Amino acid sequence: MIASAQEMVTPSSATVGHLLDEWLRFCETRGLTPKTIHEYRWHVQKGIVPVLGGIPIVELTAKDIDWNYSPSRTLNSAYICGLYRSGLFELNRR
Repeated sequence: MIASAQEMVTPSSATVGHLLDEWLRFCETRGLTPKTIHEYRWHVQKGIVPVLGGIPIVELTAKDIDWNYSPSRTLNSAYICGLYRSGLFELNRR
């Protein structure tokens, strides 16, 4: 889901996958260890992108996240809260 340099992503077309790609690149600049980056990338690619990656950010709802990441699913709300604390959702506020 990593966008090429030629792909222009406008706010209205940006998907959760695009945001996650940007967030992973941002994490690499924050001085996180390679192991941490690897773990984030694994969780993003295996747990989030397959379920939510294609949803435009402007259409993402709390219901999408809650239903897909309930305790009976792969990722739970504690993990999503951890991503929030790590700065993932700050990128969308710029």
